[in-house]
Amino acid sequence: CARQIISPPAAAAGASATLRRGVGFAPRAVGATALVAVTTGVMVAIHGSLDAHGGIFLALALFYFLSIAAPAGGGGGGASGAYGHLRLEEQPHAVAKMATFVALVAVPPAALPAATLPCCGLGVALLCLWAPRFPLRFALAHATDLTGAAAAAAAAYGFLGPVLGLQMMASSTMYGNVKNYGGSNHLLVPTGLLQTALAEQSSAAAAPAWLSDAFGGGLVRIDATNSSVLLSLAVGGAEMTDKLPLRARELLSSANASGRYFEFYAARNYYERSYDHDKTALHAAAAAAGATDSSDPAYVVPAYELRRSLALARRRGEPFSLEYTPLPPGLGTPTQWRAHAGEKVSLDEAADGLVSCVVGRAREACGAAELALLPPPPWLLTRVLLPYPIPLLDGAGDGIHCTT
Repeated sequence: CARQIISPPAAAAGASATLRRGVGFAPRAVGATALVAVTTGVMVAIHGSLDAHGGIFLALALFYFLSIAAPAGGGGGGASGAYGHLRLEEQPHAVAKMATFVALVAVPPAALPAATLPCCGLGVALLCLWAPRFPLRFALAHATDLTGAAAAAAAAYGFLGPVLGLQMMASSTMYGNVKNYGGSNHLLVPTGLLQTALAEQSSAAAAPAWLSDAFGGGLVRIDATNSSVLLSLAVGGAEMTDKLPLRARELLSSANASGRYFEFYAARNYYERSYDHDKTALHAAAAAAGATDSSDPAYVVPAYELRRSLALARRRGEPFSLEYTPLPPGLGTPTQWRAHAGEKVSLDEAADGLVSCVVGRAREACGAAELALLPPPPWLLTRVLLPYPIPLLDGAGDGIHCTT
């Protein structure tokens, strides 16, 4: 998306010059168009048709591929062909490089999953080798200027947020089904480093108080609740599986996914904005309105997210009950989280405050440091960090469900 926002407007500045060169551009245009045609065929095969949004995306994609495949213009130091004011050098054999990248990096893992990691490494190497500007040379040339600062900010947003655990919703992991906490499912990088490091009590005690307060506490399994707030943010309040096309559900199941789809993004982004929520693509408000009983499946969230959700429930001023189980730091898969039989914490609150909080079968009174009794997490962090729950569904295995 970023490339299409930046590249096509600048490319349009020199598009007429490219077209005037005619025959020299024709083979490249055919190759670039063929790539978009293949993408179009895949989209139609999956969905059975194309909507207006898909058509606009494909048109922009075609323009983008045409611009990067365009030959350079004439001499004289002017703008290069369809690169316009970007002033980038012509990329020789651009279409062949695209096809080679797909053939060597994208196709083999589909046939041989064991090739995924080496193909990923090869892909990174090819990107560095074929980039219009070598990354290290670019970094040295722009270490102290605005271009370098913008590139550093983009890299921090694109990578550091999910890796450190500072950002989950609205991060660059959307549509990637990346496991943001409790261990990473990414081939190359870890995720949720702060949550993982501070899950151990000894590490949390040694860390600054503000850091352990924000990211400590480990993970908790929500076993049952009747809070309308927690239900709207969790499994039933965000599930949109029945709104997906049948073909999409079949493809999910064929890839060993659970076949279930959750709109956790909409449930959080449009919290207490029912009108906007109802206008989302899959009309999630209809599902959220019906999610008011305690039949929600169990799910796992970081301790931070439970504190954030409880603060929202208390602000609404309704009575509710909650049962949750703290999870040991050594557990890292949904199967392990489901099977763990730890001591449950039972919380009952009236509209005007706490009624009771007890731990385990002995029903001992909760201590002051019990997670459900802690104050809300830091306000500034709640503006940035909005974790999605991980539903613990029957027969779903250890994969991460399809979510947005």
